Amino acid sequence: MLKYKNMQKLYATILIGSIFLSILGSFNFIFTANASSVDTGWIGAGSFVGNTDIKCGKKLAIVYGQGNRKFYIPESVLRLPEGNYLIDIVAHYGFYDGTGPQTNETMTVRTSVDFRNISDLNGSGGRRKDRDNCEQIQKDIKTYTNIAGTPVKYAGGAIYFEPQSRDSQSIEIYKVRVYRIFDDPTPTPTPTPTPTPTPTPTPTPSFTPTPTPTPTVTPTPTPTSTPTLTPTTTPTPTPTYTPTPTPYAYLSISKDVRNVSSGGGESNSVYAQFGETVEFSIRIYAYNYYLNNIRAYDYLPNGLRYISGSTTIDGNYTSDGITAGGLYIGGRSAGSSVLVRFRAQVESETFFSYGSTTITNTANASADNASTVSDNALVFVNRNQAAVSGNITIQKFERNVSKGDMQEKTSVSAARGDTIEFILRVRNSSSITLNNVFVRDPLPSGLSYISGTTSLNSILIQNGITDSGINIGSVSPYQEAIVKLYATVNSGASGTLFNYVFAGADNVSTVRSSDVAIVIGVVAGALDIKTGASFWGLYLPLIVAGFTAGGYFYRLKIKYLLESVLV
Repeated sequence: MLKYKNMQKLYATILIGSIFLSILGSFNFIFTANASSVDTGWIGAGSFVGNTDIKCGKKLAIVYGQGNRKFYIPESVLRLPEGNYLIDIVAHYGFYDGTGPQTNETMTVRTSVDFRNISDLNGSGGRRKDRDNCEQIQKDIKTYTNIAGTPVKYAGGAIYFEPQSRDSQSIEIYKVRVYRIFDDPTPTPTPTPTPTPTPTPTPTPSFTPTPTPTPTVTPTPTPTSTPTLTPTTTPTPTPTYTPTPTPYAYLSISKDVRNVSSGGGESNSVYAQFGETVEFSIRIYAYNYYLNNIRAYDYLPNGLRYISGSTTIDGNYTSDGITAGGLYIGGRSAGSSVLVRFRAQVESETFFSYGSTTITNTANASADNASTVSDNALVFVNRNQAAVSGNITIQKFERNVSKGDMQEKTSVSAARGDTIEFILRVRNSSSITLNNVFVRDPLPSGLSYISGTTSLNSILIQNGITDSGINIGSVSPYQEAIVKLYATVNSGASGTLFNYVFAGADNVSTVRSSDVAIVIGVVAGALDIKTGASFWGLYLPLIVAGFTAGGYFYRLKIKYLLESVLV
């Protein structure tokens, strides 16, 4: 009997121990499952989808506001469970001499349920001398850890790397790492603990006949139900958003233009002349989910006319609806894109005003399960005013102030020491304003400028007109400016002096005026002739007597002689 009781105690001890170990084991499993560590490792650019390139022998992806350049890492590459993750990148930030420091190398990292705006990770650093120097570029490729600053929530789908705005400058990304190295606060699957084994201890025949202790030992007890929380629905958190992800469907659009007539390539903006043909390219990207019934709209602005029959979808011609009512594209699967192209003609010259006109053309795209997005491209058209050319004329007149001349003349007589006033009439004989009009009067040798006598429209102005010239500002269409200056005739001047003037402006060629003449006369008092009563009283009778005595006195000759002496 004592042996039986000992065996019964042993049996109970084994059973209770088994239950305790089972419960403890289940809690230990839960603990180890929560302390998770998930890491994609470094994902190279060869697995990126979007704007990729090869530079200096290395593949990379570009995030750049101009042209809306971006990329994403597909879900099939990530293979991550739902959770909160840190992100590292290997990237090149920087600039080359000639562009100046770049401090707006910004981007947005986005999942289907969360996003982070990433500031410029290297500030104004990364300067290099040459744009395409591979050695310098390689030196500035660095690893940036935890770029989002805080964990980013992930619930399936791709992870997108996009510019924050059109002004975001370029970032070159070579590798991306996504990882989780902390306890995940999201619900962790609690595995169903192994059912409590009802131990069947090795039966000993001697105890079989005594059934009395059986009720005490059979506790399929309440402890079993405590850890076995009905969460056999472990995969509840697993985000199988597959068929109905309407809130998270996402598409993007990128628009470019090229000048077909001049043969240029695609860019976000282009210059065009009147009547030239331009081609617009609209790229629509489907990202994380299938997009239903995609539509594109592009209502052309004034200045452009749609060319009928020019619309294509992925190279195949289609209807003309894109500029009138919209173009139906249909559905596209996640990770795919569609390219729409069409052409337009720039209006004739008379449509545009003078100067530069910017035509902004905006395209929109939408789907049944995604919001509308838009992007634009620019066409610059210049209409020069060369069609209306400027014209300037210059006339020069003069007056001898010392002689009291009142009338403006083109020729005056003057004596040494006289003061001459010059009048310059500068006229704009065109329909456009003449800018920075200049006047220069190179006085001839024999005249000296009187300082401080230059005036513009009766207002005294600075000297300099006889040297490098003076700037009289702008002259309005069909208006005239009058410039005056004074000069004196030098003491050694003789003969006839000729004077002229130059005039010009920023938007017209230089012209020269006609010459004006200053005839220098010699006054009688300046001649070396002896005069007075003694001269004529002594010599005139002798001259007359001599001619009479010699028989050569003729009336006409005497008259001629007298005139020649008296003049």
